[in-house]
Amino acid sequence: MRKRMEARGRGMASVILLHGALAAVLVLLFASVNAQAACPGTCTSPNACNGVTIKVELTPQKIGIDIVGLVTTCGGAVVNSCSPPSFATTTTMTKNDKCLAIRAALSDPACVAAGYTLSAAALCADPTNSVTATDACAGGVVEFVTTNESPVGSVFTGNTGNVAQVDYERDMITPSCRDQDATPNNGNDNVAQVTLAGTATGTSITGGVASEQVVVDQSPNGGPVLVAGINTSAGMTSLHVIQALCDRLIQLGFPASRLSVIGNRALRIQQPSTGNPIKVGISEDDTGFNHDSRVAPVNRLPVPVSTPSTSAPALSTWGVVLLMLMMMGVAVWMIRRTMSAARPNSGA
Repeated sequence: MRKRMEARGRGMASVILLHGALAAVLVLLFASVNAQAACPGTCTSPNACNGVTIKVELTPQKIGIDIVGLVTTCGGAVVNSCSPPSFATTTTMTKNDKCLAIRAALSDPACVAAGYTLSAAALCADPTNSVTATDACAGGVVEFVTTNESPVGSVFTGNTGNVAQVDYERDMITPSCRDQDATPNNGNDNVAQVTLAGTATGTSITGGVASEQVVVDQSPNGGPVLVAGINTSAGMTSLHVIQALCDRLIQLGFPASRLSVIGNRALRIQQPSTGNPIKVGISEDDTGFNHDSRVAPVNRLPVPVSTPSTSAPALSTWGVVLLMLMMMGVAVWMIRRTMSAARPNSGA
């Protein structure tokens, strides 16, 4: 009897072990299928482009909002994305606090389910103040965006800005690669883009002189950190400011061939052709502007709706009209003079 019970116990244990093994196989199989679904065959970049690092360099100086998001593309098509809810910025936040807030947003369940992983929270502490997001799809290309105007994309569809949401801060963005296929200028190179919306008020957020800055940190390749800044005054347009920032970067020695102004109010900054990826960020100390700062393959970057300046074209138009009138007057005078000289003298 006892032997029979022991045999039965061993049989049940074997069944349990068998079921457990089958369950483990199914879990692994399911995970494998999910991984393959999240990383299709088009994800073939060999250059470790599946990550991005965000470094907080300035503390918020105004109550506002911050919106961040991740997108993974392969061959130009979106294969993964994560758009967590916005979070509030406060004047009591330290750089560590702001970094942890970005990390918490990117730890949203939707981001975790999408397969994005984040660096340790400890890296948000001084002096690092950074968080790195990585997609499990090694052959994908990760894009990152941070903006302080909602809804997402409104910086591109309108040029009015939202004074209630604007904030003073700077988050430097570094992609994990320069180019997904190492073939330059073929439309899929990683490019940084900063976009402005609004009109300058000339009022500083920090209490100093109202200004706008774009920072290009070339230290990963032993180069300088370029801080292109201009002071703003009431009425300055986003077009004026973006063009001035572009000109200032050129004055500081950044190659003009790697800069372009798009849609009048977006500045694109190309990565170097060799070496490590560089960092780019924007900060605003004028209550009239909102911004969008992102890194993505150039063929994935949005173009803002252009709002041309009204004064310069008007002056140019009147200048052309006046020039034409002057030319017509001179022509009439010359014709009359020629005809007068050719007319016979009636008193002869």
